[in-house]
Amino acid sequence: VPFHFNPSQQEYWDNSTQADIILKAASMGFTTFCVLEFLAYCMLIPGIQALVVAQRDDTGTNLFDIAHRAIQAMPESVRPTLLQSSRNRIEIDHSDTVPGMSSIFEVGSANSDSFGRGRPTHFALFTEVGFYNEEAVKMIMGIISRLPKGNSRYVLESTANGMDNYFHNQWKMSENNQGELTGHFFPWFKSPEY
Repeated sequence: VPFHFNPSQQEYWDNSTQADIILKAASMGFTTFCVLEFLAYCMLIPGIQALVVAQRDDTGTNLFDIAHRAIQAMPESVRPTLLQSSRNRIEIDHSDTVPGMSSIFEVGSANSDSFGRGRPTHFALFTEVGFYNEEAVKMIMGIISRLPKGNSRYVLESTANGMDNYFHNQWKMSENNQGELTGHFFPWFKSPEY
């Protein structure tokens, strides 16, 4: 089944930037959207590293399954050649265009204090950031600080979880045009299903 954007996804696609924060209602499809977008970059661009940081371990497994199912569902003529596929990592072979080159799509959990650190990353998605603890926020900052300026993209997305947390503070900064994040607000009534 082709992936067609719903109206909110289309609006986001039309207005996305290199650094986005999405405040959304539940189950609007933004996590799936970003997972598939970053997977597509890994399929098309040699040497790309994309990370998806889920709120919990079980959510991470579900997000990785989305990427894995997408690859398996592709027609064989466009399906990428995989060098590795494990429970949380897909390595895509690009040696036909650049000898020895591959791209990596990896999913981890905000519960890990070391996921995503110490490696080059070009695309990063952080899901349900409003529910991250202090250690997870440190991980976010570590990953974001290593993104190459002008040649990367990252997204913080979450449903609301009160005030006085990292996500809320970043959202308020985006509302006031402070920092690099562009804010995107998608309330429940923007979803036709709701």
